Amino acid sequence: MNRSPRRVLLFGWPVEHSLSPVLQRAAFEALGLTDWSYEAVGVRPKELAERFEEARHAGMLGCNFTIPHKRAALELVDEIEADAVAIGAINSAARDGAKLVGFNTDVAGFVGSVSEAELDLIDERVVVLGAGGAARAAVAGAIQCGARAIGVAARKLEASEELCEALRKYASQIGSWVSIEPIPLRDRVEAADAIRGARLLINGTPLGMDLDDATPVPLEWLDEVGGVFDCIYRADGSSTPLIEAARELGRTAIDGTGMLLHQGAAAFERWTGQEAPREAMRSALNGALGRR
Repeated sequence: MNRSPRRVLLFGWPVEHSLSPVLQRAAFEALGLTDWSYEAVGVRPKELAERFEEARHAGMLGCNFTIPHKRAALELVDEIEADAVAIGAINSAARDGAKLVGFNTDVAGFVGSVSEAELDLIDERVVVLGAGGAARAAVAGAIQCGARAIGVAARKLEASEELCEALRKYASQIGSWVSIEPIPLRDRVEAADAIRGARLLINGTPLGMDLDDATPVPLEWLDEVGGVFDCIYRADGSSTPLIEAARELGRTAIDGTGMLLHQGAAAFERWTGQEAPREAMRSALNGALGRR
């Protein structure tokens, strides 16, 4: 007797660039989970609630949320895990009986990628660009990695201030004493001064994903930072301008593919209850990116 398909979806806009389907399908195949499927669904923000409910009633067992839905998704699930509430964003949900529970694996993705790069952030200062879901996960991840000071720069200062307030509470909840302060990005002199000397500059915005995108900050600002971490990646395997510039300067340069791998593995384990075949997932990801 054939079992009903076990469907997992990815909601995003746009979503064509995402390599999450490559990652998750490779994991299902590696473990012989032939009745599991993973599909990317392009959903505009105004359509998200309706499409999510349709998928729920169709028996969806879990999902991922990517740009720009990680904040809006908080309103759609039945329950939210405590750390995701504190962070203020979810990128995943899993079925628990009749309920869909929201959680965040982007933080684990960031921490896993930093660890894999053997980058020590203990007592270091980092700067995060953006105030959306990826930026929030990066701040939370930097807290977990032991950073002593975190600056947050977004186009809207009030968004930076709100993020800082939320993540200070998160830091307190996990027993971390870290300075988290907004950076007024529109004041270029003050912003450049705040970024200068940071061990790591983290791009938590979508800028750089498209081939014609500008960099999120002027490239000359990279002269005095220790390295960059770009939460995004390009599906064709090319480097984002931020990563390319950091490499040319001889700085630490970590792109978003490691974060993708580790967050995807963590989500896979929640959906299936099985250990993620990370090497199979990594191999599939590298193949899609044209890397060995």
